[in-house]
Amino acid sequence: SIITERYVAAGKPDRAVNVFLSMHEHGCPQDLNSFNTILDVLCKAKRVEKAYNLFKVFRGRFKADCVSYNIIANGWCLIKRTPKALELLGEMVERGLDPSLTTFNIMLKGYFRAGQIKEAWEFFLQMKKRKCEIDVVTYTTLVHGFGVVGEIKKARKVFDEMVGEGVLPSVATYNALIQVLCKKDSVENAVVVFEEMVSKGYVPNVTTYNVLIRGLCHAGN
Repeated sequence: SIITERYVAAGKPDRAVNVFLSMHEHGCPQDLNSFNTILDVLCKAKRVEKAYNLFKVFRGRFKADCVSYNIIANGWCLIKRTPKALELLGEMVERGLDPSLTTFNIMLKGYFRAGQIKEAWEFFLQMKKRKCEIDVVTYTTLVHGFGVVGEIKKARKVFDEMVGEGVLPSVATYNALIQVLCKKDSVENAVVVFEEMVSKGYVPNVTTYNVLIRGLCHAGN
């Protein structure tokens, strides 16, 4: 894993793939875990085409699982090619694998990353329609995604809906809301949310303070 990461970081993805393919020559037989590792390394470095080609060749041999498909889907989303990720989702189902909540969250985040706000919301509604067990990650993605494009009312509405649905926000959810309020609304409103967060027993982390301090400095307070 370390060697492949170094090769990819140095702009030598072919060497990374060769390391994976020659593992068995050094007493380390390839398995599903090592297969997923090389896919993940390539995708995180945005070498998604290469990862997908490798995936197509070896998915049968290593019996690609939900994690394998999630890695490739996330890779396509990282480079804003959501249609390819959605296509992969369909392929996954055809091969008898059930998409996990992580799969759906990857797609949702991918839509927001690509600026496809309408598609993101429609995808979320489909998740609800299919009675997916929507979690705090899903709602945090929505809060941050709507907030980044300036739809503060929508972000706040989603946050309130989350609480109403019985899904407790995490520190990350509060951080997302505080961040978008600082950038797209007002620091005063961000401070109100921060105080609400503390009053409910949440412990702010470094990110919380960094976001709020930057917002206060930018506002000249």
